[in-house]
Amino acid sequence: MKTLWADLETFSRRDIKNGPHQYAEDCYVLLFGYAIDDEPAKVWDLTVTETMPEDLRAALADPAVNTVWHNGANFDVPVLRKAKNLHVDLPFERVDDCMVKAYSHGLPGALGTLSEVYGLPVDQAKDKDGRRLVLKFCKPNFQGKIASRKTDPEDWARFVNYCRLDVEAMRVIYKKLPSWNWGPRDRAQFVIDQRINNRGALMDVELAHAAIDLSERLRMENAEKTRKLTGGEVEAATQRDALLKYILSEYNVKLPDLTRSTIERRLADENIPEPVKELLRVRLASTKTSTAKYKKLIACVNSDGRMRGCLQFRGATRTGRYAGRLMQLQNLPRPTLPQYVIDAGVEAIKGGWAEYLTEPGELMSSCLRSCIMATPGKHLVVADLSNIEGRMLAWLAGETWKIQAFRDFDAGRGPDLYKATYGRTFGIRPEDVTKHQRQIGKVMELALGYQGGVGAFLTFAAAYSINLDELAKHVLENISYSYWGQAEGSYEWYKEKKLTHGLKRDTFIACEAVKLAWRDAHPAIQKFWAACDTA
Repeated sequence: MKTLWADLETFSRRDIKNGPHQYAEDCYVLLFGYAIDDEPAKVWDLTVTETMPEDLRAALADPAVNTVWHNGANFDVPVLRKAKNLHVDLPFERVDDCMVKAYSHGLPGALGTLSEVYGLPVDQAKDKDGRRLVLKFCKPNFQGKIASRKTDPEDWARFVNYCRLDVEAMRVIYKKLPSWNWGPRDRAQFVIDQRINNRGALMDVELAHAAIDLSERLRMENAEKTRKLTGGEVEAATQRDALLKYILSEYNVKLPDLTRSTIERRLADENIPEPVKELLRVRLASTKTSTAKYKKLIACVNSDGRMRGCLQFRGATRTGRYAGRLMQLQNLPRPTLPQYVIDAGVEAIKGGWAEYLTEPGELMSSCLRSCIMATPGKHLVVADLSNIEGRMLAWLAGETWKIQAFRDFDAGRGPDLYKATYGRTFGIRPEDVTKHQRQIGKVMELALGYQGGVGAFLTFAAAYSINLDELAKHVLENISYSYWGQAEGSYEWYKEKKLTHGLKRDTFIACEAVKLAWRDAHPAIQKFWAACDTA
């Protein structure tokens, strides 16, 4: 099979940070660098002639020719499909990607960095000059002026050569990259990835605009409340450092940060003055009204209302998992409101009466996932891997009782693993585990499996709305006293080291006791941690 090595240089007034598909809707191809097999690289300058070279045209049209790009799937191929002065509809099966191949082997994606990894001669001055030329010719300058072949012929000649050298470098690096994670099955998955990114997801742009309008109104109201509560010393609750300084100077209350978990713990602390709590409530409301993702949605959505290019295949280079791009659809906040409230909330936000339904900041956060819409006549189907982290950890560590518990559950003859874990940790039968206890088991599984301690437990408890003070009473009544005694014995040491996370004494002891009990219930996993450290 022949190989076409290729690279594009483009011009657009749009910001590439808003995604290649959105960018491609208003861009022009300036240079098309290419090489066929081991022939010297060439550059087709589209500003000189719009007639495609015959050898390039034949290679692009030939189904037996494989094309290789660097970041081609998430840039060059979308540009080829949508550019204003060039249209090439390459089948996904014919697209190979040097950057994704590097990611598949735990290597960095940047071409310059890969050159250093493989000991290729890297001329830093030329590399820096290449970036200068891209910034000069690929977008207007800060005054809105456009540089071109006619305005800067000498730099343009350098730009053409830079494009040619990129093709040469990519070809050398691609051949040096290992291939054990880039066989036919990997390539087949990559084809699916391209189809997913090219199809994208339909987004509710109307909801996004309405949420931003609502947020701006709430922002002004919260800023006014902050000014009144602080006598004008703090302009807005979003000013983190100013707020921390004010609370310390006025009320002698020192807070480590203003994260949600810290604020919620302080709101439950009877020793915190009420004026401080009121400021913290305003802070919490202000952070809930963040519209960064709604704004990113509007910036990145295509003209047909779909957002594309939201996933980077194997972008998490150590694990091979997808990485999120643009709006980060893999990291949307978990809804805290019931679904029927969210359904009504979407219409309330659009209609301008969200305040009359529920707390608007929480509503906006809970409605964010509702921006993803089904195409008319279609349904959204949600799927997830069941306890994937717990399954893999048990399998890698050889935690045989847990592997068997997964098998029994999958066969329909055993309890789910959150119940099984809670039961084993607290010494009760899984079938006797209540719904509330199962939720505790879930937090234990998520927080403690990767050697997490009380801090990790706190993070997940907040995410799953578990009241830690109530948990402390529950743990004291149900856990073996040996674990409570061990945790109690270490409390003073943690306190001296300032590692109690601001928790009440019994609350910290309870969380530590749960950690100790979970670890005792998972001896193979504890050995696995030690083996990983040694390795």
